[in-house]
Amino acid sequence: MVSLTLAFLRTDFRRVRRDSFLLGMVAMSLGMAVVVRFALPAIGEAVVSVDLQPYYPLFVAYFVICVSELMMGTVGGFLLLESREEEVVRALAVTPAPLSSYLWALGAALAICAAVLAVLEAMVIQVGLPPWRVMFLCALAGALFAPVIAFFLAGFASNKVEAFAVTKILGLTALLPIGAWFLPEPWQWLTVIYPPYSVCKAWWVALAGGDAWPMWLVASVVVSAAYLGWFGRRFSRVACR
Repeated sequence: MVSLTLAFLRTDFRRVRRDSFLLGMVAMSLGMAVVVRFALPAIGEAVVSVDLQPYYPLFVAYFVICVSELMMGTVGGFLLLESREEEVVRALAVTPAPLSSYLWALGAALAICAAVLAVLEAMVIQVGLPPWRVMFLCALAGALFAPVIAFFLAGFASNKVEAFAVTKILGLTALLPIGAWFLPEPWQWLTVIYPPYSVCKAWWVALAGGDAWPMWLVASVVVSAAYLGWFGRRFSRVACR
């Protein structure tokens, strides 16, 4: 059962290697990290009328947490859609390996890749970072949202054309942490339903020297786990019709 699940994961990995679009998304995120690394200080020096340094953590946390998981989640979503179109998922449902084992394995792989990508981006940017221990924990907690995006994308889009439209919507929701930055503290709790915001909040609290950042990470993990179960079941029902 384990070997069969790993075989499907190896097939997905080969698909990514052959697909220039999926590879380009990952490469683009690293390229954007280089741009952010040099653009933020340059813009801060050019705009002398406004001190932009207090806003560096806002943009860096958004980019490292939200963009990395959105990229990897989109890659995973397109892989699952391709598996649906080729009826690989339907075939897996009648093998000794349960579909859930494949989904959990793929979700774990996406989360690991998203965490590694987030850490690499942070290492490139080197601006507006909390202590590295906190940053690693934020990367791990935020990475759980990558498989959430993948299951949501593959569960609600019928084909790749619809998936592109859904991806644009997901890109807009990823801007939520930026808007929530300017909300008063009590209202910020409403955005806990969007786990990446909780991770960004933990990032900002730790960077400011606060002690409440673990609470925000726990909230992110709990909500992400709930979404994983929900969207995972949704994808399983749709794929096996």
